[in-house]
Amino acid sequence: MPRGLRDEGYRDLVAEVMGAGLRVALDAEGEPLRLAVEAGPEIVKLNASEASGLLGEPASGRDDALVACAKLRELAGGDGHAGIVTRGADGVTVAAPDGTRYEGVLYERGRYPVGSGDAFLAGLVVGLERGDPWPEALALALGAAAANAELPGAGALDAARAAALATRAEIREI
Repeated sequence: MPRGLRDEGYRDLVAEVMGAGLRVALDAEGEPLRLAVEAGPEIVKLNASEASGLLGEPASGRDDALVACAKLRELAGGDGHAGIVTRGADGVTVAAPDGTRYEGVLYERGRYPVGSGDAFLAGLVVGLERGDPWPEALALALGAAAANAELPGAGALDAARAAALATRAEIREI
């Protein structure tokens, strides 16, 4: 979050952008996250630690993360909203806008994980914006996260590599 921005800054931005008819995906932490979720972003994507901080309960194990995803979805507005918890090398759990639950993993590890959560969200948004169904968008998100971890520097990923890695992602409905 930029220095000097009030805790309400993300909430106000989410509300304004959604008021303009645009879709919003949120990845934040702390008080700005808590306030921004109230504005009802379409997607709330948190890592396990951020989800635990917001919800006050564990989210690092698979079952805990599934519960956390459902709670994030409800906090954002329920139907039509998604809750996502990324768990690093252990993959991702999702409560999609229609209520379908997914888990996904990609067995590729890079040496530079910083920024992989942001790359995950970027890959997801790209997939959804081009009309991919949720499982395919999640695969691209995992591919982007893994591609990011292969190169030093956050966000220094190769899009073609992300797409290639996405073909190896395992996404399943649960």
